[in-house]
Amino acid sequence: MSAQNVSIGGGGSASDNSVINIRKSNNYSQIIYLGSEIKQSGKIESLTFKLNTTGNVDISTFRNWTVRLKLISRRTSEFDYNRGQTVKKFSGFTEVFNGSIQYDRNTGYVKIPFNTAFNYDKNKNLVVEITENTHGGMYKQWGDYSPYPKFKIFWPGGDRFGYRTAYNNITHDQIWYGLLKENSTPQVIIGFKAVVVTPPVKASELHSTLSVDKPVIGANNKEIATITVVLKDKNGKKLSKSGGKLSFSPTGVSNITDNGDGTYTAKFKTNTPDDYSFTATITSADKTKVTIKTPANIKATKVMEVTVGTGGCGQSVQSNSPVKYDEGLYNGGKKNSWSLMLYKASDLNNLAGKLTTIGFYTDCKNKTYKRAKKQRVYVKEVSENEITNNSHPDLSTFTKVFDGEYTWKSGASFDTSRSDITLTEDFVYSGTKNLVVYYENESGIAMGMFSSISFLWDNKGENRVAYAGYKNNSKKTTKGRISKELPITYFKFSPAPIAIQPVISMQNPAEASICENNSFTFSDVSVTENPNLKWTTDGTGLFEDDAKLLSKYTPSDQDATKGFVTLSLTAKKGKLSETKTFKLNIQADAKSAGLDGTLTVCKGINPTNDELFEALKGNPEVGGTWTSNGLVHTYTQTTDLGCNNKSASVTVDEESDAKSAGLDGTLTVCSGINPTNDDLFKSLKGNPEAGGTWTSKDLIHTYTQTTSLGCNNKSANVTITIQDDAKSAGLDGTLTVCSGIIPTNNDLFK
Repeated sequence: MSAQNVSIGGGGSASDNSVINIRKSNNYSQIIYLGSEIKQSGKIESLTFKLNTTGNVDISTFRNWTVRLKLISRRTSEFDYNRGQTVKKFSGFTEVFNGSIQYDRNTGYVKIPFNTAFNYDKNKNLVVEITENTHGGMYKQWGDYSPYPKFKIFWPGGDRFGYRTAYNNITHDQIWYGLLKENSTPQVIIGFKAVVVTPPVKASELHSTLSVDKPVIGANNKEIATITVVLKDKNGKKLSKSGGKLSFSPTGVSNITDNGDGTYTAKFKTNTPDDYSFTATITSADKTKVTIKTPANIKATKVMEVTVGTGGCGQSVQSNSPVKYDEGLYNGGKKNSWSLMLYKASDLNNLAGKLTTIGFYTDCKNKTYKRAKKQRVYVKEVSENEITNNSHPDLSTFTKVFDGEYTWKSGASFDTSRSDITLTEDFVYSGTKNLVVYYENESGIAMGMFSSISFLWDNKGENRVAYAGYKNNSKKTTKGRISKELPITYFKFSPAPIAIQPVISMQNPAEASICENNSFTFSDVSVTENPNLKWTTDGTGLFEDDAKLLSKYTPSDQDATKGFVTLSLTAKKGKLSETKTFKLNIQADAKSAGLDGTLTVCKGINPTNDELFEALKGNPEVGGTWTSNGLVHTYTQTTDLGCNNKSASVTVDEESDAKSAGLDGTLTVCSGINPTNDDLFKSLKGNPEAGGTWTSKDLIHTYTQTTSLGCNNKSANVTITIQDDAKSAGLDGTLTVCSGIIPTNNDLFK
């Protein structure tokens, strides 16, 4: 067995600010050491820094040392820039030391023996955080230029050291706005826990034990237990090295870890609350096996407390939430304060039960503050994930759980700086929604000379806090400031019957349509937890039974005129309730199609829709459709749902073409003679039919055959020729001729 030490850095260079500045009484620093420098994994038990031994100061008088460690990715080998000449500090450290250091004045070695060993992975870089606050510890006064010791450094390149120093308290703002940087890095000796090398042990020679800590129900109501197997030899002596591969039953055991010191640990999770027994089988390299069991069944219990946020003394501090104490002398009389803080259900491990205690962490000042009167705490469950409204909340929707006096305290360490408020009124938290805590202070006092109390906080990355100061009687009109500085907060619950949020499953989709003068009955709605039900409407219709799940709703005339209503179902169980809405559309009857009509058209002519619409009787409305069956044309008005569809028909009569008028002809008449219609008709050629009409223009007489609609009218013309009178024949005369002589025409004419 031998200690495994790793020395990083060398040379004789030293720096005022490295590790701590001995001339200052308050110091804060962060240092990055690379995995490529450390080169091994294991449990770190100590850090040793090197002083040049110049000077005669006993550095052990700087006694208030706190050391925290953190693993970071190998890709992060130096600090990120913040602003100006500062760099961003890391957060989320694990405390490994709090107390007094070991100082060897002969060698200048300053050793910090950890209270708790730290598991280091060589595939990660290591960040060391050191806080040293020794009030009055500064040994050199102004004007004293005698030599004093400094910590040795080396120059690896890059910004791997950040610090803040002060002759008095280092303020929150100094650290919040970043660390001062140096290119040098403190030399260090990292002390690893000794590694024990023993020969393999046969499983058959083991007499091991298996123990299980009491399982607890943690996040998501899963039971969690840590199982520990301790390897012992046949004489019952604990081994210091693994004895082989370990397997478990029942199922649900995971994270089996060989700790390398003769012990194994594993985690057990299950969703089923029950009694459990565990069996472990160890198989060694020689293939021999040994089985061990728990001596008795293990019963799970539930941890009913949780701390939201992480941090440490002197890190992230603020004095606004949960409360700000001020006498109002220099802020316009704002001696009171309120704050609103939102914690997610997942932050609270989804614990459900009666909330009994709320605790806040103050910065580590190791003091007790004045007693403050008129302190009030209210709580409420919400669905929102962030605070978006900076107005004072409506406290009528909250439950007041504390109203009285309170005394804050601050310890010397993080764990002793929590101030618990024991709640005096019942509030049962469901564990399913987020929790809002409202803190109100109307004490009107300051906690010290013009000062408030500093509280530790953790940035959750979301706007989870709102706070404001206010004058007397102006609380409800104040506007607060919204921030991400959520106080590190402790919650404790006790088992209590939990009212489970009722859940409504509304019809999908949550919308339907009915015809006017009809009712609607729900058919696919369900609820959980057997709650009290209440149907409501934003209209004026009526439910058949407003407490019935599958109720029937009859719209009113006003609902129908509006065209839709919103129906709401509220399910209430104790203080918890849920409401779902449903949209009911109401369709009016189809528009008027008018009354039946008739329409006469010429044979072979198809009437247009406009002509058909004009032929309808009554008061038809536009927007319908036409269909035809032979000479009957039907006009129909419909709706999407077929609400009282209407129709009317137009019957079409077809009129034949006009009769034949014959063909054109001629007629000669004596001058002064007017031919009769019969004379004219007889003069027509072809096959004229009676029944036409005659019209005349000069010597042309037109015979026309028509119908009432003018269906293919026909006509033919008779052209008249007028003949003049005969020439003069003279007067009567006599002619005597011989018997037997026939007179000639000439004889007669003469």
